Amino acid sequence: MKSKRILPATIGAAIFLASCAANPIPEFAGPQLAAGAEPKLNTSSSTTVGGVLYTQFQYWQDGKYVLRESRIMKVYEGTINVNEGDALIPSKMGDQKIYITEKQSNQLSVAGAVPAYFIDADGDGAFEKTTVHADFAWRESEISPPLHYGPELVASSSGRPSFKYELLYQGISKGTLKLAYREFINDLARPAFSQDVVYDLATFPTTLTFRNLKIEISKADNDGITYRVLSGL
Repeated sequence: MKSKRILPATIGAAIFLASCAANPIPEFAGPQLAAGAEPKLNTSSSTTVGGVLYTQFQYWQDGKYVLRESRIMKVYEGTINVNEGDALIPSKMGDQKIYITEKQSNQLSVAGAVPAYFIDADGDGAFEKTTVHADFAWRESEISPPLHYGPELVASSSGRPSFKYELLYQGISKGTLKLAYREFINDLARPAFSQDVVYDLATFPTTLTFRNLKIEISKADNDGITYRVLSGL
């Protein structure tokens, strides 16, 4: 990798800065609301055993940037070791936008472990350079091939009210169709309530009801189920 000396600069924590219109990497302005239901009403749908038959949700999402691939690379007086999914913090070095790893990804021979700093000069979703502060100056190294990254939305921990309801298909045995209902309130990682539901089915097509949810089933076996949602929860 080529290395060159550049002037020292102050690094600020200017998160979510505006970029040029041609930049395909989006900027996140704050928590975003995700709300809706899947699948759409009166649409032919299918899922496999263990799959989600129906979901209804409302929750907030935060935007973050993550690496799309893993890489170990030698840089000026150190080694960067990053993994797919590692989180990145957008910031600035002078007029140059940079992305900093949340974890200590750069192992320097003298200073020890520090975050890695990446540069995507053309905003195409790939880092062409990395920079590190060493020998009293910021030094850039080229990355070849470029290291890809991108945006990702994750459930927010802001404490805003949220919920998710899921009905899962659990298969059919001797004419008995099995479903599992899960209800998440605020904590989308652990269900607050769950319930197993069974229905005796004789022929297809047939319609079943769970609370306000109505589903018309045209086929069901232990490979999967084909159905239409007639009304939601």
